[in-house]
Amino acid sequence: MLMAAVGTIWGQTYQLKGFVRDTAGNGIEFATVALMRMDSTLVAGATTAEDGSWALEGVMRGKYLLRGSMVGYSTTYKTIDVKGNMQGLTVTLREEGVMLGEVEVTAKRPLIERAVDKIVMNVAESPFAVGNSTTDILKKAPGVVVDKDGNVTVNGKSVEVYINGKPSYMSGDQLRALLQGTDGSMVDKIDIITNPSSKYDAAGQGGIIDIKLKRNMSGGLNGTLSASYGGMYFKDIDHYSQRDNVSLNLNYKGKNTYTSIILSQMYGEFYSDFSNHTKSVQDGHTVEMNTLSKPLENSFQSYQFRVTNDWMIDDHNTVGFIVQVPVFVDNAGIKKGNNQSSVTVDGTEVERSETSNATDMLYVSHTANVNYTHTFSEQLARELTINLDYSRNNGKNVNEQRTDNIYSGIPTGIDINTRQIFNIYSAKADFQTMFWKTGMIECGAKWSMASTDNRLTTDSLINNELQSTTPQDFVFTEQIGALYISAAKQFDDHWSAKLGLRGELTYNKGEWISSGKTTETKPYFNLFPTVYVGYNPTEKWNTALSYTRRIQRPGYSQLNPFVTYLDANTSMEGNPELKPSFSHNVSLSGGYSQYVSLEFDFSTTTDKIAQQTYIQENGDLRIRQENFGQMTTHGVSLSLTGVPLVHIKETDFTWLTLTMNLGGSHVINRSGDYVTKQFNGNLYGELALHLPKDWTMTFYGFYSTPMIYTNMKFGGNYDLNFALKKYLLDKTLALTLKVEDILRSANDNVEVLNLPEGQENTIDQKSYRQRVVLNLTYSFGQHQQRKYRKVGNLEESSRAGAGGGIGL
Repeated sequence: MLMAAVGTIWGQTYQLKGFVRDTAGNGIEFATVALMRMDSTLVAGATTAEDGSWALEGVMRGKYLLRGSMVGYSTTYKTIDVKGNMQGLTVTLREEGVMLGEVEVTAKRPLIERAVDKIVMNVAESPFAVGNSTTDILKKAPGVVVDKDGNVTVNGKSVEVYINGKPSYMSGDQLRALLQGTDGSMVDKIDIITNPSSKYDAAGQGGIIDIKLKRNMSGGLNGTLSASYGGMYFKDIDHYSQRDNVSLNLNYKGKNTYTSIILSQMYGEFYSDFSNHTKSVQDGHTVEMNTLSKPLENSFQSYQFRVTNDWMIDDHNTVGFIVQVPVFVDNAGIKKGNNQSSVTVDGTEVERSETSNATDMLYVSHTANVNYTHTFSEQLARELTINLDYSRNNGKNVNEQRTDNIYSGIPTGIDINTRQIFNIYSAKADFQTMFWKTGMIECGAKWSMASTDNRLTTDSLINNELQSTTPQDFVFTEQIGALYISAAKQFDDHWSAKLGLRGELTYNKGEWISSGKTTETKPYFNLFPTVYVGYNPTEKWNTALSYTRRIQRPGYSQLNPFVTYLDANTSMEGNPELKPSFSHNVSLSGGYSQYVSLEFDFSTTTDKIAQQTYIQENGDLRIRQENFGQMTTHGVSLSLTGVPLVHIKETDFTWLTLTMNLGGSHVINRSGDYVTKQFNGNLYGELALHLPKDWTMTFYGFYSTPMIYTNMKFGGNYDLNFALKKYLLDKTLALTLKVEDILRSANDNVEVLNLPEGQENTIDQKSYRQRVVLNLTYSFGQHQQRKYRKVGNLEESSRAGAGGGIGL
C-alpha cells in the first residue's frame, strides 16, 4: 500500500487547505473531503465547516486524488501533486439530477500502476471492461496467460485466484465458470502479485491474482445487470455448442452500512472429438490400443451467490461478514456407437469394443467469514483486523460405464461413486502501522485446520448383474500455524524496499481406512523470506527486484489414493505419500508509464508435483500423482497495455490501441537420468479500433508454442476472435457482438515422454468452441470507489481443487 505513493521525502509533511462549493460558488457544510493515493487507498479525510472550508495536516509529498462528496450532490475527483503546503484547493459539486449527462470525473487512475511487489490493472478505467467476461480481461493483464480452457498462468506458472483479497473457495471448474460468467463491468481492478509478500500464505508457486470487484461509496442503490448468449452448429443440427449467463451485482450504501450482493448463473454445452493411442512391447510382441470417441458431449450449470456487509460502528470500529455459495453441476458422456476401442498384436486385431460413458458431477460449497477492524489512527494507517473463516465443499461424482466386446459378446461395466467433503477452519489477526513517516510495518498470526472425508463405492457388472465392492474411505487432516512480519520503507524519490519473514508449522495425517494404512508426518517448520527493492529513476520509469521462497502442498484430491476410471482403459489415482515441493523465485521487473511492462524471472522447484502416466501390461493407462523431480525456469514477459497507436491531439481522441502480452521461458525438467529442455512461448494480441458515436471494433487472438511440462509434451495452439461494441443510453447500456474461435482452431495434442523403451502414448482432442455471442450490460446508480478492507483470507480453500489452483 505504501509503495503506491510516489515521490515522498524523508520526514517532511505538508498542510492542505481548501473549500467545497456548489456550482453557484456557495460553500457546502458537512461535505466529506477524502485524500487518496492513486491506487485509491485512503490517506486522510475531513468534514467541511459552515463556509465549506476544510484542512488536512501531515500530508506527505506525492500525487493524490482529492475527492469531494455530499448526499444530494455528484461526487467529484481532482488530481493534485503535493510538493509543499497548498491552499485554495476548491472542489465543486453539482446537484444530483441536474444535467448529470454532462458530469465527468476530472481525474482517472492510470490503467496500469506498479508497486514494488505487484502490478495493478485498473479495469474500471479501461474501455474494454464492459461487455467482456473477467476471463477476457485477464487475457489483457501484464504477464497473464489464459488458455482456451480458461486455465490461468503467470510467467508460465499456476496461480491462486483471489476475489476481493479472499481465496475463491472453488475447484478449477467452479472458478473457470465464475470468471467466464462475471461481466467485466463488475471488476474494479486486478492485482497481479507474482512474488507475494510474507503477509500471504507461503503456498502457491506462481503467485496470486486478486480480482477486486466494485464496491461503491455513493449513497443509495446501484449495480450492474449483464446477460449474454452464444452458440454455433457443428456438422449437423444435433451438435449445437452454446453458452449463456446472467449476472447481477447490487450495492447499497446506507449511513453506516455497506451491502453488496452478487448473483450469477451460467449454462453451457460443448462437444469434442477424442483419440488415444498407446503402444508397448510385451513378451516380444507389439501391442497397440486405439480409442476413438466422436463426439464427447459435455454440459454444465453454474450458480454463484455472494453477499457481503460492513457495519461502521463508529470512526474506529467496523464489523462485517461474507457469505458465498457456489454450485457447479457437470454432465459428460458418450454413446456406445460413438466410442470404439481396438487392440492389435503385431498388427492383427484381437479385440474390439464399444463403450458408453456417463459422468455426473455436483459441487456445492458454503463459505462464511466474520471480520472486525479497529482503526487506531487513519493518519498512520494503524489498524488491527481479525478474520474468522469457515468453508465446506461437498462434491459428488457418479460415473457409469458399459462396454460390449464385439468378439466375445460379453458385456462388462462399472459404476463408480465418489464423495468428497472438505471442511476448513481458520483464524487470523493482522496489524499494520506506519513508522518514520514513510515506512509501513505489518505483522500477524494465523491458524488453520483442514479435514477431508472421501468415500469410493464401486459396482462391477458380472454376469449381467451389478456386484458392489466394500466401500473405501480416506480421511485426511492438516493443521498449519503461521507468524509473519513485514517492513516497507520509501527512502526518497527513487529508492524503496520491503523485507519480510514468514514461519509456518505444519502437521498432517492421512488414514486409508479400508486398507488399514496410515500416513502421518512429524510436525515440520519452514521459514519463507521475502525481499523487494524498488528503484524509480524518473516518474515514468520504474524497476523492482524481488526474491521469495514458496511451498506447494499437495491438493487434497491429489492425496486421495482411490482409483477412478476416466474411460474403460484409463484410470487415475492420487498418492497419500506426496511430499510438498519448494521453490525459489527471483524476478527483475520494469515498466514505462502505464503502457509498457517487462519482467525477467527465474525459479527452481524441487519435488515438483505432477501427473505421471504408466502403461499397464494389458495396454491400459494408469495416471498417478508423483513428486516428479526438479524443474528450473528462466522466463521473460513483455506487455503493452492499451498503447495508443493513432491519437488525434486536436480532438483528444484515440482511434487505434494495441494490447499485447508476449512471454517466453526456457524450462529444464530433471528426474533421475531423465532431462528435457525446451523453450515455451505465447502471444496474446489485440487491436481495438475506436469509432465515433461510441462504437468499438476489436480483433484479438492467442498463440502458444508446443511446451513440455514434466514428462508431457503439449502441442501448440492458436485462435482468432472478433468483437463489436456499441454504447447506448448515455453509456449506461452496452451491446457487444462477438465471434469466438473464427478459424475453429481449438485442439489439444499431448505426448507422454520418458516412457520405457518401446512404449508410446499420444492423445489428440479437437474441441468445437466457435460461437457467435451477444452480450447486454446495463449499469444503474453512481459507481464511485470504496476503500477495501483486508478481510477474508482462507488460502487453504484453493487446495480443494485437484490442482491446488488454476493452471498446470
